[in-house]
Amino acid sequence: MNTEQFKYFSLVYETLNFSAAARRIPMSLPGIIKAIKQFERYYGVPFFMQNESGTLVPTKYADEFYRFANRWETELLLLEHAFEQIKAQENHEIRIGFCHGIIGLLGPDFVPRFEKDHPGISLIYHEYGDYECDKALRQQACDFAFTLEPYEHEFITTPLLHSSIEFWVNRNNPLFEAESLTIKDLNKQFIAIPGRGYKCFAKLLSLCKEQDVELEKIFEIEEIYRIFEFALNGRGLGFTSKELRDLSVFQREGEIVCLPIEGWTWNFGISHLPSHTLTKAEQQFYDYCVKTTA
Repeated sequence: MNTEQFKYFSLVYETLNFSAAARRIPMSLPGIIKAIKQFERYYGVPFFMQNESGTLVPTKYADEFYRFANRWETELLLLEHAFEQIKAQENHEIRIGFCHGIIGLLGPDFVPRFEKDHPGISLIYHEYGDYECDKALRQQACDFAFTLEPYEHEFITTPLLHSSIEFWVNRNNPLFEAESLTIKDLNKQFIAIPGRGYKCFAKLLSLCKEQDVELEKIFEIEEIYRIFEFALNGRGLGFTSKELRDLSVFQREGEIVCLPIEGWTWNFGISHLPSHTLTKAEQQFYDYCVKTTA
């Protein structure tokens, strides 16, 4: 038995169609049928039957094995991440996950400055959506993660910085003359904001529900410049933070303003798993993060 057999079985179980499963691998139809038959002979049980219409029907054996296959896949992933962690420690590498936008907030020299001051230690980092970043840390794909509030209770998190949430407002919108916004001001507005993979999306829906605010429509846009253009072109309000408003690429004096929204902040911290004992290099990086953002 090998990893490919698990993959073949899971695809057939999920699609209930040999042809569809074969196309996704890809492999020939006879090839995948043969593989499943060999799998059944190996365990001495039937995994799939066919009803009168020819549709595949998984047996109880298949149901049980599918649950096992999912557990096995998760354990294999954890093992691979553990190996990566050991290699990283041997090579003095620190694997870091960043939620989108945090690197920009920390500054372009944040990573190079640490590596310059700590020769021999390399920072290997990836950017993720908010929930994907939490998932990466949970699955040990990184040693540290810069996560956004609300923080996961299963992590050890040290809050670092917070930023006000703001919205770009076009000059043709009556809100243009305001000094700040409230959630009530968003009533019946078109809103551009990063979508369901980001915690700000869930926070917006929660705040609107609490204050009985009904948005006209939400446009889920990940790229911050596209959100800016959305507001600049007068299509609605664009989600952003105060750190972005002063960047030259977002300057259009007289055409658009960036207004803070009362009672809503964007907070992030550095997180690690309780089971992860920090190495000397990781402790140095942790101390650097706390000192730099103090």
